[in-house]
Amino acid sequence: MQPSGRTAPRYDLVVDGVRISIKTETTGKSADPKFISITKLLTVERDPWTPESLIERTLKHLSEYDAILMLRAIWEGALIHYQLVEIPVALLQQLATVQLQPVAQRAGMAGRVRISLTATVCKDDGTRLFRVVFDATDGKCQIKNLDIRACALLMEWDLHAGDAIRIF
Repeated sequence: MQPSGRTAPRYDLVVDGVRISIKTETTGKSADPKFISITKLLTVERDPWTPESLIERTLKHLSEYDAILMLRAIWEGALIHYQLVEIPVALLQQLATVQLQPVAQRAGMAGRVRISLTATVCKDDGTRLFRVVFDATDGKCQIKNLDIRACALLMEWDLHAGDAIRIF
């Protein structure tokens, strides 16, 4: 097992030669636990801010991973339901063929005016897989509404919130 650099824009960990990115998600009352959100797949704040360059940089970033693991904490009152999920890299790479559409024009980082872009990624039969968003405000690529059934649920367990405090 080998960790990567703390701020390196690449994998977080290498285990037996497998490059792994580790993500986390905490959902509350308003979130649907059947759908995954990645609030920062990567940061894409540098220019050019064009659909082609954003997709190209995202695909290059995804090529740095062999696996993406997400630890999810789903709050249900005093109960925390944890899930360890593998998100297929190949699934996210399907954003290669989308046509990004403008969402809103915003003042971005360093006072630049940029337009946030989004697209829905679908299977060949038109079934929605997820939505990709390039947020002009903070320069992040986000994945939204990824159906958990498209991923591998590796493990899940429950913990009462009061018990979690005693563990630490």
